[in-house]
Amino acid sequence: MDTKNKVLNYIKKHNLLKSGDAVICAVSGGADSVCMLEILKELQEELSLTLYIAHVNHQLRGTESDRDELFVQKLSKNSKIPFYCKRADVKLFANTAKLSCEEAGRIVRYDFFEELIQTLGANKIATAHNKNDNIETVLMRIMRGTDIKGLSGIPVHNDRDVIRPILCLSRSEIEDYLKCKGIDFVTDSTNLEDDFSRNKVRHNLIPMIENQFNENFVNVMSSNIELFGEANSFIEKKVNSAYESLIVKDDYVHSFFVPSLLREDSYIVKRIIKKAIFELAQINITNDLCNLIYATLTNGSSVSISKDLEFYVKYERAFFVKKHKIDNMLYNINSPGVYRIREISSVLEITEGKGNVDFSNKNTIYLKKDLFTYDFILRSRNSGDRMSLKNCGTKKIKDIFIDEKIPSFLKDEFPILEYNGKIIWLCGLRDDPQFRAKKNENYIKISLHKENNNE
Repeated sequence: MDTKNKVLNYIKKHNLLKSGDAVICAVSGGADSVCMLEILKELQEELSLTLYIAHVNHQLRGTESDRDELFVQKLSKNSKIPFYCKRADVKLFANTAKLSCEEAGRIVRYDFFEELIQTLGANKIATAHNKNDNIETVLMRIMRGTDIKGLSGIPVHNDRDVIRPILCLSRSEIEDYLKCKGIDFVTDSTNLEDDFSRNKVRHNLIPMIENQFNENFVNVMSSNIELFGEANSFIEKKVNSAYESLIVKDDYVHSFFVPSLLREDSYIVKRIIKKAIFELAQINITNDLCNLIYATLTNGSSVSISKDLEFYVKYERAFFVKKHKIDNMLYNINSPGVYRIREISSVLEITEGKGNVDFSNKNTIYLKKDLFTYDFILRSRNSGDRMSLKNCGTKKIKDIFIDEKIPSFLKDEFPILEYNGKIIWLCGLRDDPQFRAKKNENYIKISLHKENNNE
């Protein structure tokens, strides 16, 4: 099968393009991107595509970067495909944002491509990752530590608009195609050096494996990656289903009911942990840290994930908490009903009754109805707050937080219920036992829980 038809079949197999698509082709001038552009040009009429060329001059290699820009501009002129270029001081951006040049360059490129999507009304971005790029990526992930998701390699397309139509081609196939067509390309001199880990994998590790273990390693590994991807897609569906059925969310806290969570397979739970952390704080955690958090589910302690993210288990709930500031709460509670406590995305429910009482749930209290006239105040804690506790007189609220091992940036999540200037409940943690209703007494039942609770 010739190279063009191989790519066409790959595009059809993965439904990467449809008739009428407008595609921004990311072209650096190197062999991969020139090959991709040439094949998409050959398929342009057959697939009814509109093509644009986008090039980013990262200004990292001086005159060589300018040479690449001019080369792609000439390529555009000869092919009569519109050309769009962005010049960016990537090194300055990397230093300012405290990023690697590689990561800074990626951000600059994709921001530019997304701008063009909006400006041109295009709907796809085509990048020229190939089979070898995929293998290099997976090998580097294996050396750093990964799971089956990482073994799945570079996705053929993402959830937005990026496609990778020549991921099915090896580097040798790309070079042979360009040679047969007599098509020129430029070479990034940094790709020839061994100063970077990827280049060492490319120039040393893969050739060594091919020479000493399996000359067909690239194709075998590529086939494995495809299988890993299929397995990961199956697992991802199960993870997403379990995640949505178990998670309770607000802006700064994601939580799970631990017994329900642990009914899932351990690997699914670990994927759920990673997903919750990334969704809340855009952090990709290591397998070691994930294993530590998983172990913490059963021992009730806490883990500091980052300076702004804490994990802890309390009363059979697992909490991922992002550091945040909560506005002062002050609510006058004058009658039974439902009160939305917006500052902590919670609901306070008050009902009356008589009969059995249950103080095992720390989020619910039962008060002797005869002692109260509904002039309750729900408020934020204040410095110096104290409350009465059984067998120990009064105790500072801040000491109760210490006893309960509540992280400092989570303390404002626990409001105070006050009556006639006296604290009767530190919500979710401790209540004053002298106000508790007994069995068969008339009571006021007060519960505080998160909105949209999936428990």
